Amino acid sequence: MHSVAHPRDVVIHHLPLDKASLTRHLKYVGQLTLSIVLVVVAYRMVPATEVSRALSQARPGPLVLAFLLMPFAVGMRAWRWHYILKRHGLSIPPRVVVRITFIGHAYNLLLPGSLGDIVRSYYGWRDWGNKEVMLTSSVSDKVVALQTLCLLGVPAALAVRQYELAALSGALLLVLSVFLARPEALPWSTLARLFERVTRRQLDVPLMLHGFRMDTRTFLGAVALSLVGWLATNMMYYLTWLAFSDHVSVLMAFAVAPILNVARMLPITISGIGSVELLSASLLGSAVGRSEAVMGAVAVNLALVVAPGLIGAYWLMPGLRVLHPGRNSQ
Repeated sequence: MHSVAHPRDVVIHHLPLDKASLTRHLKYVGQLTLSIVLVVVAYRMVPATEVSRALSQARPGPLVLAFLLMPFAVGMRAWRWHYILKRHGLSIPPRVVVRITFIGHAYNLLLPGSLGDIVRSYYGWRDWGNKEVMLTSSVSDKVVALQTLCLLGVPAALAVRQYELAALSGALLLVLSVFLARPEALPWSTLARLFERVTRRQLDVPLMLHGFRMDTRTFLGAVALSLVGWLATNMMYYLTWLAFSDHVSVLMAFAVAPILNVARMLPITISGIGSVELLSASLLGSAVGRSEAVMGAVAVNLALVVAPGLIGAYWLMPGLRVLHPGRNSQ
């Protein structure tokens, strides 16, 4: 029989709207507003007739292929996190990790900076325990993912002579490598205090560090899974732009992908919606045309952000909770 979590175990507390809660609500409204404003600005950068022309000439084939790649791309992200958790001794069924990963995408529609990828860990430790490992392994999973993306981005940028993009990806690759090599340099105590303030739960700092660390075999396995996942995701970028223009190359899509994904992580908009459109127009406008670049960015946001988010929202519906058989929430 499936167990049901007691209301006191739910991470979000229904408290009166105090000053801190009001600040968080206002911040979200500001980020949502900024996303909308940036999308409008991106559209204002190109004449309406150009947008209409790009839409009328769009090829549905590449768009369909991009959306068909989405489940595989998200599945690879889930597999990578499942692999990291398994290497830490947590045996969670793959289908559960896939479902939790989609739920994280649902929260990405509500939270800035792709924080849904971290929030998903709650649905792991709520039903399977080990909150420190669940939480910090989801962070290391994200770090390895971005590091691997930069590994693909640097040579691609050099191949298309985009040396500034190569330098940016290379600098980010270096910083992420330092974090993985010296995780004790990260402010774990500060993160633990912030977590306790938000959730009213305490974290064990040494266990957090343990959950973030990877041995060489785990790291190489995570990188291998990331490479496969990013090949699919970057092809989604390429296919959505290809639907609107013949002048985009696979290498160029791989070159700009790290910068676009960093934009998604910045806590200024909702999952990079708005900022990705502007960056696409700036980075690809001269090659494929601004209207084509903007429309491709809109399409890739629909495929990478909105579609998996809606699937995750479905799993959040009452009666579809991810629960460990026979275990109470911890």
